[in-house]
Amino acid sequence: MTLKIPDISHWQGGINVQTVLAKSDGLIIKATESTNYKDAYFDTWAKKIVTSKKPFGFYHFFRGHGVTEANWFYKNCKSYFKKGIPILDVEVACSKAQVQAFIDRIHTLTGVWCVVYASASFINTYVNDYVKKRCGMWVAGYPSPPSTTWTTRSFPYSGYTKGCTVVGWQFTNKLNMAGKAIDASLFYLTKERWNEYATGAKKGSTSTTKTTTTTTNKTTTNKTTTPSKIAGKSMLTLVYETMLGEYGTGATRKKELGDKYDEVMKVINHISRCSVNTLAKEVIAGKYGDGNVRKTILGAKYDAVQKKVNELM
Repeated sequence: MTLKIPDISHWQGGINVQTVLAKSDGLIIKATESTNYKDAYFDTWAKKIVTSKKPFGFYHFFRGHGVTEANWFYKNCKSYFKKGIPILDVEVACSKAQVQAFIDRIHTLTGVWCVVYASASFINTYVNDYVKKRCGMWVAGYPSPPSTTWTTRSFPYSGYTKGCTVVGWQFTNKLNMAGKAIDASLFYLTKERWNEYATGAKKGSTSTTKTTTTTTNKTTTNKTTTPSKIAGKSMLTLVYETMLGEYGTGATRKKELGDKYDEVMKVINHISRCSVNTLAKEVIAGKYGDGNVRKTILGAKYDAVQKKVNELM
């Protein structure tokens, strides 16, 4: 099934949202930008879309400050998480690390992975493999001439999307609707699947690592899988919960974390061995979250690291 979904912001202020909803399968709207901007139309439009019970998405226009912007997005959209798909709109120059920091922070706060929006040619500049694995990709690309009606074309940008799960294609910014020229997309989701992305019920892939040992008489296969209780959780969340003691110690921790054990312990050991200066730079890059998450993960080094962060900022 393909869903016909336009997206609008304050640039289309005054548009009749009810008309747009009547002529489409759902609607995506702008919510926030950077660390201090909220779209003036967001709440009014969001309430109408939620009431319509049609697929709903809301996006944050990213300016490159991972955790800080994620907190702003969450603060202003708190009541809409799990009612619609949260989307990170990546259009301006930024680091892959900051994109990941935003994604991880929203997941820590809500249990939901954002969908990421980016132009086809910029995906591999701004989006790393970690994010590709966890987030649906909404790809922008406008064949010439721009379409003013709903397209029937097949998605033409697969050369840019290796490793991605493409959930939607924004194919034009010129769709004629409700007296405006607006952005429009095809989403390759059923309504049920849309809701899974919105609520966090979408199941991530379960990673399986196989090691094969050959003996004189037989071959045995040992399989290590990601336990269901941690499937889909970010590395930041796993490290945080490990530091809280939720996965025990020793053999118990190893069993609870499955094939994530080595990666989690690598982060924990890195923190214990690393200098305060290096950890402070990693904090600024958004690697260890904020608030109680950062305090727990950094443990006894928290005060010294935070002092250095304040000096560097």
